[in-house]
Amino acid sequence: MRQHARVPKAGFAKEQGTFEERDQVEPSTDVEAVMKVLAGRSPGDDGRALLDWSRADLRGLNMMAWSLKEAAKFKRPADVPDTRVPFSYALLDKADLRHADLNGVDLQWASFVEANLSDTTLFFSDLSHAGLESADLTGVHLVRTNFTGADLNWVKMREVDGGAAGNTFANATFVDADLTGADLEGANLTNVALVEANLSAAHLAGANLHGAKLSAADKSLDDRFGWDIEKNAILTKADLEDANLTNADLRGVDFSHANLTRADLRGAKLAGVKLTGAKLKGVRGLPPSLV
Repeated sequence: MRQHARVPKAGFAKEQGTFEERDQVEPSTDVEAVMKVLAGRSPGDDGRALLDWSRADLRGLNMMAWSLKEAAKFKRPADVPDTRVPFSYALLDKADLRHADLNGVDLQWASFVEANLSDTTLFFSDLSHAGLESADLTGVHLVRTNFTGADLNWVKMREVDGGAAGNTFANATFVDADLTGADLEGANLTNVALVEANLSAAHLAGANLHGAKLSAADKSLDDRFGWDIEKNAILTKADLEDANLTNADLRGVDFSHANLTRADLRGAKLAGVKLTGAKLKGVRGLPPSLV
């Protein structure tokens, strides 16, 4: 398959035409056929073999455990079947997955280093502990997607569409990630590392950032990541209405013109925090000196 569908060494193909036309791009029929065979296999028969699609051109790939019509009936987590398309530990480094539909796919521990997943749909998929360093997830669509413990350092997640959709990123790392304008309303971001990340204008209303690390003042992060963390997260103009920031490390973080209405900051480290023009009505845990 890789012989017939490789990303050129020069990089990802420049897409032509309107967005709607680009969204209709599909892999060749032989690639689709191979993928469907692999999706139906028993992963227990793989032994030590790994699925290697590094640099594969998989634009527009349609790989779904259930139809969108079936998925629309999932109103509660208990409604979602345990069935997943079995692609855990797959190697997809530098693969081109633009406009792909990867719904209900098991991608635990998969590697997507420098892959392009922009405008990809990842409904009900499991990417826990996946490696996504420097991947492009611009405009990706998320519903109940699991990124628990994922490596999202240097990832590009601008304008992500994942609001009020039950997504979880607990214990994930976002060092120097670009989440400008990302919609992660209500997401589980407990204990994430967001140092050096840009969350300007991100929509995080109702998100749970309990124990999140956003400050370069925490020098234990230098040892954790193996290099000097020099910059704090940026949350200028971010929407954090009703967000849970309890016990988060926010020292020196810039919340200028952010919406912190009814946010919970109890137990958070707030030395040097910047709140110029921030909306603070009903905020909890903020010392009088900062109001």
